[in-house]
Amino acid sequence: MRKAALFAGLALATFGVDAGAAGRFRPAAPDYVVMRVPARSAADPIVMLEQQRAAAPGDERTDARLAELYLERARAERQPRYFARAEAILQPWLTPGLTRGLTRADVSATVLRVQADILQNRHEFGAALMLLDRAVARDPRDTGARLMRASVKLVQGEARQARPDCAAVLAAGESAVGTICLAQVLGATGSLARAESVLSALSARELAGPQAPNTSAATGTSPASTSPQFVRAWMLWLLADFADRAGHPADAESRLRAAFAAAPENEGIRSALCDLLDARGAHGESAALADVAMPSVGLLARRARAQASLKDPAFADTRAQIDELLTLSRRRGELPHLREEALIALEIDRDPQRALALARSNFQSQRETIDVRLLLRAARACNDSAALVELTRWLQKTGYEDRALDGSLT
Repeated sequence: MRKAALFAGLALATFGVDAGAAGRFRPAAPDYVVMRVPARSAADPIVMLEQQRAAAPGDERTDARLAELYLERARAERQPRYFARAEAILQPWLTPGLTRGLTRADVSATVLRVQADILQNRHEFGAALMLLDRAVARDPRDTGARLMRASVKLVQGEARQARPDCAAVLAAGESAVGTICLAQVLGATGSLARAESVLSALSARELAGPQAPNTSAATGTSPASTSPQFVRAWMLWLLADFADRAGHPADAESRLRAAFAAAPENEGIRSALCDLLDARGAHGESAALADVAMPSVGLLARRARAQASLKDPAFADTRAQIDELLTLSRRRGELPHLREEALIALEIDRDPQRALALARSNFQSQRETIDVRLLLRAARACNDSAALVELTRWLQKTGYEDRALDGSLT
């Protein structure tokens, strides 16, 4: 609905936290990386637009495009400072003194969509949807805003509300992403087999024919870019989710591996593959897959889970890194990492009561496969009938299907 390492200096400055009052951050590990600053060439599109912006400030179109490029780079390189840079670029177009999604009345649909993307990445879904509603009202043909709005609603478990935007994307000629969007709706509303059939047919067509057109949306479970490569990865990722929920883990793993090959930088795909590997006992491969530069809390949690299963001495260092990132996140004033903290409490700290509290809070805003299963497992671990009833009612209301839940709710 996002999902990255935190950088002390820039992050604290950006969010206005008094680092002196809170105490200096001292990493536990001497090799802790605070920031990587890559070399840039003059041909870098970001460098070119930064120069253009400096020469002619105050151009809304330039600012919006530059912010979009920073968001793409933030996701590709897992560098959250680029999210901060994107928001700083959009500041002239926000209402002075207000930073929670309120913008000037005269801004374009593009600025509204880009700022909404920043907000949904922070899991401020309500504020993001408010901006996306305005963006679509201003430009009903903005398929990027429609796809993002649909994806946020899908993350929130409001699949039926996402259907009109998916249909509008499809009607606008974005056949691949529109079909994927509608398949997500089907898969979340009681038509899992039909959703799988629709996506399988699309996959066969895409392999045989021209690649999907590019568009400008990205959020939730959609890829960080909707280039043809990422459209294919997104499609395979969803097919893997459908197979897993239908009770076919081997098919799910095969599809996830193909998705990962197409988009190795996509953290959601990497995390989902780690989960499947751990579920079948391939802890060594899972730990290696989660061992990346500048890991997020989610990837660190998966690495720690695998290391704990392997009784790897490196587990203590990974656990310390998790605490460091969570501490920095709180000092920045960010929303809690509810999904990741629930996973940590349940699978690493073996604290089911805390896991259930976190999973229930997380379920109020995120209702993807991992969120549904986390809530179920935490509720079962605590033998909490009220939480099981809550989950059962949601499943009955939506028609959501998952064979992993069968027989576990009674």
